[in-house]
Amino acid sequence: MPLPPPPQYSRRAGLRALLGVTAAAIVGETAASGCFSTGATALLPLHKGVMALDHDGRRLVWLTGPNDGALLQVPMSGKPVRTLVGGLDWPQRLLCRDGHAWVGCRDQLLRVSLTGSARQRWPAKNVTNISASTSGVYWTQSDGSLHRIHKHVSQQITDVGPAPTTLLLVDNTIYWASGQPAALQRSGPAGRPRTLTQHTAIYDLRAYHDNLLFLTNDTLQQWSLTDHRATTLASALRSPSALTLHRDHAYFINGPVSPAAPHQLLRVPLSGGPPKTIASIAAPQALTIAAGYAYVPDGVSRKLWRYPLGKQGAS
Repeated sequence: MPLPPPPQYSRRAGLRALLGVTAAAIVGETAASGCFSTGATALLPLHKGVMALDHDGRRLVWLTGPNDGALLQVPMSGKPVRTLVGGLDWPQRLLCRDGHAWVGCRDQLLRVSLTGSARQRWPAKNVTNISASTSGVYWTQSDGSLHRIHKHVSQQITDVGPAPTTLLLVDNTIYWASGQPAALQRSGPAGRPRTLTQHTAIYDLRAYHDNLLFLTNDTLQQWSLTDHRATTLASALRSPSALTLHRDHAYFINGPVSPAAPHQLLRVPLSGGPPKTIASIAAPQALTIAAGYAYVPDGVSRKLWRYPLGKQGAS
């Protein structure tokens, strides 16, 4: 009998296709492809569910799982696919940085070279978030502990509260959210935690100039680090997930209006304005953006799709 997923894995029903959700009521050739967008391209087939997706500017990198997971990469052109590591136990967090992939699993944190075979491992328990700055690579665990890798040495920094849902390093300041309701907090290397704001839930912290952006259960929020005020950039959302910033827009996956309907890839101007639908996707599992395209693995078609972003998304 398989073990249950770590707490962080089940938090987003939006990447729900991994557990077998289908859009059965969608009919026709479009539904079979999983793609509802002009100009979309199916880059490659996917043989297992995608747990996380990132890029380093030259190649796409992703995790499969949850059982017997693997770390794979492919050039932006879509071939050839290369498996970097296999046999991973519930891999669920991925960060590409400085020619390496950092992978958070149920039992370890890995650093894997994207250009060679070098790898390094540190013991961990249910890695829930990974972030990095010049002071090192940081990660949280489902027990609320915050850890850092600095000069290849692992150390526990502090406790950030129960079930941390997001983590972000901006210079040497650490931001995270945890608890019910979720508290967005900050702390410098030697500073005490300070609560900035609270919401029922907080996910996917991102930084843009002097602002933090994050998702709640039904909104996209912007928090100013200068005047400490919140702005709602989008509301009436449906379990949004996979927030990604590109140029002066925010992109994310919005949930379906009904169980049979597709999800939507939305774009919102960071200066303010209504959301725009870039694509409808049957069962998106992750999102990353590079060179004017959005890359989304779909659980219905079992393919990795590339969607053009248009002039606003051009690099």
